[in-house]
Amino acid sequence: MIKKTERLHFILLSFILMLSLFSGCGNPLVGSFYGRFTEGDGLIHAQKPKITSQPKGASYYVNAAPQALEVIATVSDGGTLSYQWYSNSTNFISGATGPSYYPSTAAIGSTTYHVVITNTIEDNGDGGRKTAEVKSASVTVTVTAIPITLAAVTVPAPEKNGIPQGATGAGNFTVESTIWNPNHNPFQQLTTYKVTVTLNADENYIFNGSTSGTINGYSANLTITNNGKTATLSYQFAQTDSRIITGIFILTPPYNMNYCFGETLVLTGLSVRLTYDDTTTEDVNLSEFASKNISTEPANGIKLDNTVHNNVPITVTAGTYTDFTSLKLVVDKAPGAIVASPTVSSVTNNSITVNALTPPATGQSIEYAISTSSGDVPASLTWQAGRTFSGLSLGTTYYVYARSMGNLNYYAGVPSVSGGILIGGIPVLTLGVENITDGAPELNSNIVIYISGTPGGNPRSSTFVVSLSNPGLYSSIRWEIAGTAVIATTPTFTLNAADERYNNPGGHALILKVDYNGLSYQKTVLFKVEV
Repeated sequence: MIKKTERLHFILLSFILMLSLFSGCGNPLVGSFYGRFTEGDGLIHAQKPKITSQPKGASYYVNAAPQALEVIATVSDGGTLSYQWYSNSTNFISGATGPSYYPSTAAIGSTTYHVVITNTIEDNGDGGRKTAEVKSASVTVTVTAIPITLAAVTVPAPEKNGIPQGATGAGNFTVESTIWNPNHNPFQQLTTYKVTVTLNADENYIFNGSTSGTINGYSANLTITNNGKTATLSYQFAQTDSRIITGIFILTPPYNMNYCFGETLVLTGLSVRLTYDDTTTEDVNLSEFASKNISTEPANGIKLDNTVHNNVPITVTAGTYTDFTSLKLVVDKAPGAIVASPTVSSVTNNSITVNALTPPATGQSIEYAISTSSGDVPASLTWQAGRTFSGLSLGTTYYVYARSMGNLNYYAGVPSVSGGILIGGIPVLTLGVENITDGAPELNSNIVIYISGTPGGNPRSSTFVVSLSNPGLYSSIRWEIAGTAVIATTPTFTLNAADERYNNPGGHALILKVDYNGLSYQKTVLFKVEV
């Protein structure tokens, strides 16, 4: 029995069986023996790929950056996997030939996607099937119009002798009409006026239940029609004064002028002095602005955007007069979202792939980096969007970092870090062999057991022993015969031609499965049963 003496700390199961097996009629089968016999026909057939991670559907707004559709599949016969993605069941996607595919979000609608995975093994000329394929689950990617969260317009407030004006607004919409009721021109004194403004959403945008509407910064009644393409805002102003405003002056600025992206503007502390055509003056606090038809820009209570509102003053308007705060708003980027720690998807002898993390609600993308340090975040980290790191060193422990990516509105988030991931060596799994037909203590000998043989007999043995070295490394050990359930969980397993579960004459596959450090691995041992 062969045993591996060197203890390897990280396990990548790599084991090549090169055998010269003979069919029942004595004709040699020559070639790679990663393949397995099926149906007892003595031919080597490609193994059907096993999908261990299916692609996942998603929903996006039009033109948003999509996450990749990803599939993970494995085979244990040494074959080469190839991929082809399809949309809406049968539409071949040109160039989509990898394990991941980024779906288009350019058009509104729903599209289904799946991938066909093909395993191809070397053709040894025996007539066996050298390709086998499997189809992934079909998933749906839905692309919807972008909701307009705020429909904000401004319009000169009515005042005695003023001329009715149309509304204006900046956003993903256009102003179609502005209607005043009563329809006076000019406005009269001591009269209450209501304005109604109709908006049309731009292409790829829509008004919906998340939309709020304001006129001059005050909450307006909102009605949505035309399948979300049209919104109507209405607002009733305070009664007009018998006097005409002839000037406005800011008495006190807001208490707070420093914010981050997404925070709410609070203009508490703001007050103004109005002058009238009769030479009188009136001091007005923020809480009284609506009753005097005074508006501000930006409006009190809005969510601030650093790309729009940073370094701008507060503008206060009454009638046709305005004033500005001497101090300007400071609106900085917001702190980046915290994401979960990365977890391992797969490990090879020189690479690590981690599982995709769920993007944060802030809309930030996620980026990854790798280091041999898990302490303070190294300043030298190189960040990337991809989740695979290659060119790593055997016997080295690595740590994968993840963070939300910085953008126009957010700083990069504080990184999270995975547990240590040790890159192991090859080979790491040694199978011991005894009682083989020619007596040679190597695994490249013929593995044949005979129904008519005797245990331990030479040259016709009815038994064949395989064993796993260093079994204490593994949290779970399972032996299976292809097509059957688990038949043993011990470090050593004896194939026995008397076992009716697998003693049909012909070729069979013994599969060893182990778990190490939260990951599962398997290797296949081919054998024959003869009479």
